[in-house]
Amino acid sequence: MLEKQVPAGMEYMDGVLEALREYLEEVNCPKKTALHLEIALEELFTNIASYAYGGEPGPVRVYCGLEGGELVLEVEDKGISFNPLDREAPDLQLPLEERPVGGLGIYMVRQFADSVEYQYRDGCNILRLKICIRP
Repeated sequence: MLEKQVPAGMEYMDGVLEALREYLEEVNCPKKTALHLEIALEELFTNIASYAYGGEPGPVRVYCGLEGGELVLEVEDKGISFNPLDREAPDLQLPLEERPVGGLGIYMVRQFADSVEYQYRDGCNILRLKICIRP
């Protein structure tokens, strides 16, 4: 199991991603699944670092563990309440210059995961995604 808490600053992302890579290697995670989890964590961490605390310092907690036949990635922050799952999926048919900014990261996370859940509990945004392990 991986559990790590760091400040929500972009300078901490590489260390968190490296810890995730090491954990996924330890549990013999299939390469494609590992890549999907790394991209998901990078997207979620970037959004938290950029928006959750309005420029003020705050923590990010990252958990990754095997639960049954699934890898679970949970990312938690104490920033402003925001459910990214409430966003409409981006219209990928629109030309790039006509698309509104934002929304592609959570769209990718949803595509990679078998399930994605959000809850706001005890002052924390908690996003939990599960990926069934496939060789």
